[in-house]
Amino acid sequence: MARLFCELPQLEGGTAAISRLAGHQRGVVHLWQLRAAGLGRNVIARLVRQGLLHPVFPRAYAVGHAALTPLGRELAALLHAGHDAFLSHGSATGLWGMTGLPPEDVMLTVVGRHIGSREGLETHRVKSLRRDEVRLREGLPVTSPARGLIDYASGCDDASVVAAVAQARVLGLATDAELERTLDRHPNRPGSARLRRVLAGEIGPELTRSEAERLMRGLLLSADLPVPEINVRWRGFEVDFMWREQKLVVEGDGYRFHSGYAAFERDRR
Repeated sequence: MARLFCELPQLEGGTAAISRLAGHQRGVVHLWQLRAAGLGRNVIARLVRQGLLHPVFPRAYAVGHAALTPLGRELAALLHAGHDAFLSHGSATGLWGMTGLPPEDVMLTVVGRHIGSREGLETHRVKSLRRDEVRLREGLPVTSPARGLIDYASGCDDASVVAAVAQARVLGLATDAELERTLDRHPNRPGSARLRRVLAGEIGPELTRSEAERLMRGLLLSADLPVPEINVRWRGFEVDFMWREQKLVVEGDGYRFHSGYAAFERDRR
């Protein structure tokens, strides 16, 4: 498999070079880079004691301060794991924006090697990953949205999967056809059965015509709120969501979920 993460550059210039490199690597560096810059074991240990280097994972250090920039911890985990390692599971769905903030523990899938899990890092070993199941996002190697949803489904409940799938559709990250193809390739993978169950139990497209409606339904289910009637006629209007018992109507808003300006203004009226 081609390496999606570039080889680390050769450095010269000691700690000044390390600081410059850290500025391009979300504040973290690899042990190999420290050695390449001419820092020996004793010097590295001294910089750790002085608080100039902060171990994040074995072989991965934050430079200057322990507070990491956004995605700095994820990059540190990837540096620690080495080649053919990819953000996956909740870390992947969080990076793609399908779920909330990425989990506190970084989640990686590593191809062909065993990298032990440890505090703050959960790893999963696989024999292989298809090229179309890995991507780069924010400069970091990550599993594709469809593969990420399968892995995510292995560790959460149905309502969370419903919400993640709805968000993936709204963002245009994964089509139903993509999800089905990926599921067909991995029928026995943890998470596949739950994702299939969620997809099979969805209200059909004739009832949820827009991605906004899919997202709303996923959010309601994840919050354990009653599911409304969708796209029903009421007093001469077709409304997006109606809770008759609560006497409540909700309309989806925004150009993104309408066919154009006229449709947007019609729904406003």
